[in-house]
Amino acid sequence: MIFVNFKNYANGRGEQGEKMQRICHQIAAATGVPIYPLIAGRWSEGILLNHSSKPMTFSQIKNFIRQFPSFKTLVCCSTIEEGLKLAQLKPGYLAYEPAELIGGRISVATARPEIIKELVERINFLPILVGAGIHRRADVVKARQLGAVGILVSAAIMTAPDPQKVLLDLAQGFQ
Repeated sequence: MIFVNFKNYANGRGEQGEKMQRICHQIAAATGVPIYPLIAGRWSEGILLNHSSKPMTFSQIKNFIRQFPSFKTLVCCSTIEEGLKLAQLKPGYLAYEPAELIGGRISVATARPEIIKELVERINFLPILVGAGIHRRADVVKARQLGAVGILVSAAIMTAPDPQKVLLDLAQGFQ
């Protein structure tokens, strides 16, 4: 599964945002890989919490999950310790994203494979996603080999000259 965070990119709003949503849906249909556009941190079934661009306290996350139990939640963590603590809240998904790699060219799957593997082993009751520096099919393949079930991406898609081509390449990493 792929979550595409539109953040505040110009092509994530208005007519261009609608075009990006269509691209996500077309690639999902063509590949069978679930792709969820995140618009203002939300997707059709849930919400993204604790992204490095909008950090939250543990109590804020806990209160949100308790107040809205029907919402699926994708909660971000940047360390093993934070991930273990957040996992106690049993969000729908947990995404590991080291802040220093977000928006960069070095994939989390290359830079921090041991942390991904440890999170997957220690938090085996939740689906683990990874994000930060994921740009190519090989990054997805490596993340999946380490046990991640999906990815959280933004800059790789939203700043690409051909976002459809990049998203297709990433989706093919799941096949």
